[in-house]
Amino acid sequence: MSGGQTGTIDSRGHVEEDPVPRYGPQAQTRYAYLTVIDARSGEKLWGAEHVWGGLVTGFNSVGVRLIKDLEKQTKK
Repeated sequence: MSGGQTGTIDSRGHVEEDPVPRYGPQAQTRYAYLTVIDARSGEKLWGAEHVWGGLVTGFNSVGVRLIKDLEKQTKK
């Protein structure tokens, strides 16, 4: 959460703030996925995954990176 407060996210995406911040445990690594599927056949044409968030990858860059990967594949 912004401001450094910790919390948990349930399976429905609801965020529950911790009553006391937990600074010790490392955050779980999350991935974003992009899959291109042929609408007629249902066949998977292409897919990729990328780590979501963080200082190294950029907090909001995952979608941009996956689209760039897709664009590189379509230019081959």
